[in-house]
Amino acid sequence: MHRHHVGQGESDTIANTSQASYAASLQKVIAEFNRAIPGCPVLVAQEAYYYGNTSAGILAAQASVVNNTTVFAGENVELIGSSGRYDNTHLNETGADQRATLAVAALVTALGL
Repeated sequence: MHRHHVGQGESDTIANTSQASYAASLQKVIAEFNRAIPGCPVLVAQEAYYYGNTSAGILAAQASVVNNTTVFAGENVELIGSSGRYDNTHLNETGADQRATLAVAALVTALGL
């Protein structure tokens, strides 16, 4: 079996995970972080792009957990098009640089800097 490492949203796009199921699972992950590290800020990226396809439900679920208190919007990886991906899914060097820039901007916003 050939395996790819893909982000959460990407693999859920493949699996056709429902918005409600994804949001519930994501809330469990966030709750575990908060249990282990109370008040731990969490940034949730917008990421569902898989070989040119995306899932509106996954993106909506990722956005739905943001409360701007402990859970903040992370980088929008959807903004990185095929030129930033070596196989139209996984980020190439250009895409990784773009993601890093987006992530820093999201972190600055979350921290109110």
